[in-house]
Amino acid sequence: MDTTTLVEWAGYTASVIVAISLTMTSMIKLRWFNLIGSLIFTIYGFIIEAYPIALVNAFIVGVNIVFLFKMYTKHDYFTSLEVDRNDPYFKGCLKFYREQLLQEYPEIDTPLNNESIVLILRDMSVAGFCIGNIEGDTLDLKLDYATPPYRDFKTGKYLFENKNSVYKSKGITTVKAVPPAEHYHKYYKSVGFKEEEINGKTCFTKSI
Repeated sequence: MDTTTLVEWAGYTASVIVAISLTMTSMIKLRWFNLIGSLIFTIYGFIIEAYPIALVNAFIVGVNIVFLFKMYTKHDYFTSLEVDRNDPYFKGCLKFYREQLLQEYPEIDTPLNNESIVLILRDMSVAGFCIGNIEGDTLDLKLDYATPPYRDFKTGKYLFENKNSVYKSKGITTVKAVPPAEHYHKYYKSVGFKEEEINGKTCFTKSI
């Protein structure tokens, strides 16, 4: 493969990465993908001496860096609220996110009984919600869902590490969770859970 072909493929690759970035629901992922695509476009533009392409994309690289810096250094306001199964706001959340929830939690339509239901608010917007059974000082999570704009693990770190979260205030010292999908493994590990086998199932536990 000659140099010209490699340069052409760099342009195609940059185009694909930028296009993929526009499909991201997470703003952080969108910014990272867009940054990488724009950086490749910048290099590509300088190589083929298409300076308008290079300069515009260099500017986009700078914009992405600024926004990513703000995202990673921003101090979000978190709070958690325990609600009951008939809370209208909670029921509205279930209805709004129902299609996404069914992909990982097919039992979401099962009637709730006495489970603990917690809404996590981030800058007063719903960032996620959890449903679980409490037995003594142990929480057995049945559902742990983060809404698409807030899938950067900060919500989980607040809920399971911050002393002001509702679980801490209820005297819970241990949290158990069986991940519904493989990508949850990275999430639980990132917020301090330990992986273990319980009754033949992959389970994650954490002392809080």
